[in-house]
Amino acid sequence: MAIRASTSRWIVAYPVVIVDGPRRDGAGHVTIDDRAAAALAARHVLELGHRDLAVIASALVPDGFAGQADAARQEA
Repeated sequence: MAIRASTSRWIVAYPVVIVDGPRRDGAGHVTIDDRAAAALAARHVLELGHRDLAVIASALVPDGFAGQADAARQEA
């Protein structure tokens, strides 16, 4: 069930934990460090010996960049 402002009564009536979504008063919140998780996954795949890799993703927030990420962009 998606929790919207109109359903905030659920937060008061039941224990609620929101996973990777917006924070809400009175509800627990769980998220991950996306960059660290992606780096860990890439490292694992490389350690398995794979060298031809591709990433397919849709942009959640336009960042004005296209193409390969150079070192400076990766640090941003």
